[in-house]
Amino acid sequence: MTTVTPGDVWTLRWDGTDLATAMVVQAHDSFAVVWPVTSASHSSPPALAINDEHRALGAALWPTRPTGIGNHLFGTRLGTLLSQDAIDIISDEMEDPEAQLTILPLATGAYDADADRALLISGTAIASIPGCRLASTGCAMSSQAPRIWPLPSTSTSCRHVTTGTASRH
Repeated sequence: MTTVTPGDVWTLRWDGTDLATAMVVQAHDSFAVVWPVTSASHSSPPALAINDEHRALGAALWPTRPTGIGNHLFGTRLGTLLSQDAIDIISDEMEDPEAQLTILPLATGAYDADADRALLISGTAIASIPGCRLASTGCAMSSQAPRIWPLPSTSTSCRHVTTGTASRH
């Protein structure tokens, strides 16, 4: 049995194909809540920049795009990015419009509406995989799955970002 621990980064795999990379935020018996991890090519705000020490795990973390997945989608554990305390702090910071980001900084660059929209749409792509029902017990999958969000090259409330400035709503 695979142990799924908050803060760990995993590849998400279906039918032998890596679909995405994500960090576990909450682990349950048969499912987990994850935040997408993406490459430098998909690291614009509202993503958070992953520090150099952990860059091998990916370039950006998307706490504004939590996604529930069945534990059977976990492929390879890549390493630990954050502690449970850090996850809790980031969650609180993303909820509070007055909070300063203290764990990971906002990704640099201009807000990329297309990338943000793609992650919003692709975060729900798991539920659209044929034979998949996202529920409190996770997903039951029965056919080929599409790529969920861009893989790193090494393989709730939203913070809304407009060009050059960050705000939360």
